[in-house]
Amino acid sequence: MMEVKTILPKVKAAMRIKASTLYDSELEMYIKAVLDDLDRLSISLEDVDKVAHLCILKTKGYFGNSDPGPKDIWQRMYHDTLRQTYLDGRRYHDAV
Repeated sequence: MMEVKTILPKVKAAMRIKASTLYDSELEMYIKAVLDDLDRLSISLEDVDKVAHLCILKTKGYFGNSDPGPKDIWQRMYHDTLRQTYLDGRRYHDAV
């Protein structure tokens, strides 16, 4: 499985967080949730950028306390992209 520390810098850049580590634990929580979703669905992605894209969508849908309208759009984008990735058929060799 992909490492959280590999994806964290990409998520921080997308969230416009530069040097601060203040939000790292929260961002790592969202990354782990995406990795868990991929594992639960038996999706095997080796491309770090594709996994980071999913992590960014999830993070933008939940991070902070801004207006819920845009957050809902990001959450839908995450679920749509996850669904498309699932339907793409890249599964672990032992998936049912």
